[in-house]
Amino acid sequence: MQEGVHAGGQDSSGLTDELSRRLNVKDQERHDAGEGSEKSLDHGIVSRWRQKEKLKTTAVALVLCLNIGVDPPDVIKISPCARLECWVDPMSMQPAKALETIGKNLQAQYERWQPRAKYKMHLDPTLEDMKKLVPQPTVNPTP
Repeated sequence: MQEGVHAGGQDSSGLTDELSRRLNVKDQERHDAGEGSEKSLDHGIVSRWRQKEKLKTTAVALVLCLNIGVDPPDVIKISPCARLECWVDPMSMQPAKALETIGKNLQAQYERWQPRAKYKMHLDPTLEDMKKLVPQPTVNPTP
């Protein structure tokens, strides 16, 4: 393979240049906005890259789809491999107990970051459970 050419046949320097150009454009828009200046607020430049008001997290849904004990059909397990989930070895106990323990440990970690939020765990939910959990967007009909 030639130097600077990926397996897909694209020149890596061209990809790097394009990525760099796109990042510089966004970065330049942010700096040109003149943080807090009247010009930036009047023309809505700030709204393209930053939220105007801060939002507080009030509720958190921890959805764990681990399927402990079920190996994916298309993955070959290698050895050594990672065994711990949230500092718990899921194979050291019954799958249901391991899932619950992992969920509790994960919730405890999140509660350190956001202690006032309300947490609800959903352990290995079904498709129907997920449809109930995720609110569907409502469409307002226009007259």
